[in-house]
Amino acid sequence: MALALEALAPCGRVEHLGPLGAGQVAKACNQMIVAATVQALGEASVVAERAGLDVARLLDLLGTGYAASRILDVKKDRFATHDHSPSGAARFMVKDLRFAAEEAARTGTATPQLDVLRTVFTDLTDAGLGDHDTAVVQAWIERLTRT
Repeated sequence: MALALEALAPCGRVEHLGPLGAGQVAKACNQMIVAATVQALGEASVVAERAGLDVARLLDLLGTGYAASRILDVKKDRFATHDHSPSGAARFMVKDLRFAAEEAARTGTATPQLDVLRTVFTDLTDAGLGDHDTAVVQAWIERLTRT
């Protein structure tokens, strides 16, 4: 075990979270939160822009309150400028969220938000937007109409 910890140390902080496979579950939990945050930022930026707000200034302001997050810090310029150029491909979120849903099913956990996120990222990928950055959820929302 000590040899493995020493070998992995340059890759980052080593954490023991539980039994074999815990790392995969931890990543799935992370991706659930990332997807939810990206989705919320996409929706908020479209609503704000359509209401005439300066999206860049709004996102800066949101970063000073409870909406602040690492995702907001990293993605705010992309949302403000509609920059969906490839970075973290949205299509990878489909795989990650599928694994999260499988784990939720295995553990008998209800995941209403995860179910919506899976639909959004699957649909936008099926529409040909999957190779763009996850911020492309903004463009996907712009294409939708409220019913």
